[in-house]
Amino acid sequence: MRDHWRKSSRQERRPGAMKREVVVYVQPGTLRWSDAESIATTLSELAMRWGGKCVAKWCPAVMEIRLQHVRSRQVALATRAVAAHLREPGTSVTILQRDEAVSPMPDLRDGVPWGTVLRAKLTRHLIYGLPVGAYVTVVRRKTGQRLFSEQLGESRSDSWARALDSHAAYRVCRIAWSWEQFQEHRSI
Repeated sequence: MRDHWRKSSRQERRPGAMKREVVVYVQPGTLRWSDAESIATTLSELAMRWGGKCVAKWCPAVMEIRLQHVRSRQVALATRAVAAHLREPGTSVTILQRDEAVSPMPDLRDGVPWGTVLRAKLTRHLIYGLPVGAYVTVVRRKTGQRLFSEQLGESRSDSWARALDSHAAYRVCRIAWSWEQFQEHRSI
């Protein structure tokens, strides 16, 4: 009788197959910041569904999305499907496959590196894990009412208290890393 709980993929059988990394570069062009971030969150959710890892971060003018433990064909199909809906001038999507991972994936439980694209619930752990200067926005989806919107400073306990008072705690938040991103998130 076959063990159903065991995975029988080719990736597990080939030595070194798990070290591959697929990197997707998105150059937004005239695309809104939030639309570019939706590509990253979609690929992240798909990577988790496929049993892989995904971390996306903003570099100066390009978003870098790193995926590990996924097949490049899956990423290519998903990226093309997402990019097909984004027909903005100047927007480009580049997919690169590396045989070796350049650096290990950051563990977001230890803190969020600057520029990381993140879609998560606003928790105390998240507020304390974000670097100083990050912008956090929580908007009520049905009404579009902004519940919490501020740039984090040194005093995280004050920020957490304001998030609790405004009923923004434990709701999905957006993290912005520049004033331009913050202004767009506030207007959504």
